[in-house]
Amino acid sequence: MLRDTPALPPPAPAAEILMLADSLTPHCWVDAVADRLGREPLDGVLPHLIGRGEGLTPAGDDALCGYMAAWYACDTGVAFGHGQRVLANLGLTGEPSRSLLRAAATDGAVFAPATAMLRALLRADTAAAPPALRSPVGAGRSSGRPLLQGVVSGLRE
Repeated sequence: MLRDTPALPPPAPAAEILMLADSLTPHCWVDAVADRLGREPLDGVLPHLIGRGEGLTPAGDDALCGYMAAWYACDTGVAFGHGQRVLANLGLTGEPSRSLLRAAATDGAVFAPATAMLRALLRADTAAAPPALRSPVGAGRSSGRPLLQGVVSGLRE
């Protein structure tokens, strides 16, 4: 799996980014705890999400990776604090998730298809979003939709 640290593209207006992100909600992981990302303080959500869900890398961990990638792409100052919170809770999950979460929490690195999806969202590129969405949503047995949930939640906050 290729890791990629998202680089900030020329940003679109926030309203356009949010409109595109909201349009992708039907493709996100449907989970009540993950839905709290970006709506409630991370400290309250994190212990209930990390290590939770199906998959070799639990879906909750995938959502957190997407969330951290969005934060690092948008605001590295706040992302660092969120990343420290994630790193402090790595004991609540196992490998290989710990490695993926460590990368996302340290500098926003996620696998390349997820970064392409994030870049399309940050540009509010409605033409690039559907093809960029296909690869991460189809990733693994259960990683893509939670990753998308995390990215969308991170952009909303």
